[in-house]
Amino acid sequence: MTIADIFNIYIKKKALVFLGLSIVVTALRVFFSKSETSILLIFAFSGFAIVMACIIGLLEYYFYENEVPKKTLKLLDKTPLKEFTFYGFQKEDNNRLTGQINGFTISLSPMLSILGDTHLTIHIPVTILNENHPLTFNKPFKLVISNDIIFVEAILSNYINSFDFQQLNTLLIEATETIKKNNISPLKVHIE
Repeated sequence: MTIADIFNIYIKKKALVFLGLSIVVTALRVFFSKSETSILLIFAFSGFAIVMACIIGLLEYYFYENEVPKKTLKLLDKTPLKEFTFYGFQKEDNNRLTGQINGFTISLSPMLSILGDTHLTIHIPVTILNENHPLTFNKPFKLVISNDIIFVEAILSNYINSFDFQQLNTLLIEATETIKKNNISPLKVHIE
């Protein structure tokens, strides 16, 4: 990742927002304060806002680019995801498990927010055979179209405390059975 990418992804929006806020605050100070506001104070306040945006952006960069991959790898080795490796699921790209249940390829991707919350994204790539058939899914699953691939997707918040292996496995089995009832077939995905 280049410095320009880091700036565009993590710093640019924050710098613009912070700079805009500093201009608004300075304008309010000029209009509502009886004392004069110097150009030096305006530049100092704006500079401080940009420096703070850079610091916050770099902290986010460090967290998302350095810490999250390490912590995600640790989540794959914790219950309930660890047990899926005993049933044929394989680690892929150090950030997800991929395996088969009822003939469907299932991808389990743990995520970590900056606040430390854990989420599990479940993707099941599918092919719809009959578009006129009404589609119903078990909660929390829904149909998602992404880059010409159709997924049945679920995002489970706080999954570590909410699900053990058996509950999560049952949820996935029920989801694949419901998908089959909807006349939806698995998309053929090659696992290497």
